[in-house]
Amino acid sequence: LSTGDDTAPADWGRIDDRPGQLHNDAARSAADTSDLRGKILRIRPLSERNAAGLLYEIPQGNLFSDPGEGRPEIYAMGLRNPFTIAYDDRTGYLYWGEVGPDGRQDVERGPKGYDEVNRTRVPGNFGWPYVIADGKPYHYYDHDNDTVLEAVNVAAPENRSRNNTGAKVLPPAQPAWLYYPYDVSETFFEMGSGGRNALVAPLYYAEDYADSEYKFPAWLDGKLVIGEFMRNWLQVVTTDAAGNIETIAPLIDHAFSSPLDMAYGPDGALYVVEYGSVWFEGNPDAYLSRIEYYAGDNPPPVAIASVDKAVGASPLVATLDGTASYDRGSSSGIVEYRWELNLDDGTVQQLGSAALQPVSIDM
Repeated sequence: LSTGDDTAPADWGRIDDRPGQLHNDAARSAADTSDLRGKILRIRPLSERNAAGLLYEIPQGNLFSDPGEGRPEIYAMGLRNPFTIAYDDRTGYLYWGEVGPDGRQDVERGPKGYDEVNRTRVPGNFGWPYVIADGKPYHYYDHDNDTVLEAVNVAAPENRSRNNTGAKVLPPAQPAWLYYPYDVSETFFEMGSGGRNALVAPLYYAEDYADSEYKFPAWLDGKLVIGEFMRNWLQVVTTDAAGNIETIAPLIDHAFSSPLDMAYGPDGALYVVEYGSVWFEGNPDAYLSRIEYYAGDNPPPVAIASVDKAVGASPLVATLDGTASYDRGSSSGIVEYRWELNLDDGTVQQLGSAALQPVSIDM
């Protein structure tokens, strides 16, 4: 499970330890080895409390085996916002999307903001708030005197915060596997530009869906699907045998409306939660979308429905429009329509077979 760093948004590394500035000090959370915030935790749940009174135990192989060095639950530390995580039980790789700080340019205090997609099968420290991206260090900062100090030692970051309750010298900061800023990355140009909010999907293996007609091909086995909440896409990351990224390419040629979460269903299709285009609103473009793979010679038609009025007084008279629907496997186009209206009482009303279908709804 993952936890955020419980720190205010920042342009650069958050290391303000002055009194009254707790929520501006990620050194007290993400960089504190005795704190569970800003971490990925690895535990084994129990059905009954153990001798320590806990409902979980600590498996072997976490970051700290000595409680004097750090909390034994910690697998990965130095994280700002590991919003989505995925585990590949075939290979042992853990993946997560890391939402980074907001800085739009490099400054004297350190590098601009990057989002990251990370991959590891060994525990480690991933840098925040001292190091970001491929090992770019921030500088220590004297807030009392408004003075930039020396750069952090990436090989042995030092937690100097007066709010730190854990180790002072931290494990080496690991470089990100994939990283990108607001502007176009020279290293990962496929990520595009714009706002940033990195996401990862669960890992897929075709053999888990042997009886499904909608499953994706084995070509996708073990490849990571990543998403971008702000850039509205899903892409597939392909690696070589050593785990180096070879290609990043769209999973589907489609612009999503802020994809927020992804999961493969028992039918082998990929389900995507789309938040919609406006913050904190009842978005008409908020969807639960289903992506299926079709391997036949005659793909099914694509049904596209719209309505001329979505809001109004009761009874609401509206026209349903299916004229944008199309048949990918036929030059003759759509030959039959069928409209069904699911009513609040659980019944289904058949509306007709025309592309345009007027309907009156009593709210």
